[in-house]
Amino acid sequence: MAEFLRRLLTDEELQEETIGVVLPRALLHQLAWEKRRWEASLDPSTGEPW
Repeated sequence: MAEFLRRLLTDEELQEETIGVVLPRALLHQLAWEKRRWEASLDPSTGEPW
């Protein structure tokens, strides 16, 4: 789910006017946190190494 949301929010093709997404600020912060974990090769849900 986190990967789907990350791609939805960062993929330029999906950000065109055909998709409108409004997310609460807290959810955006959570997604940013999970993205940083993902980029650090950590499991986004646990923070543990893969």
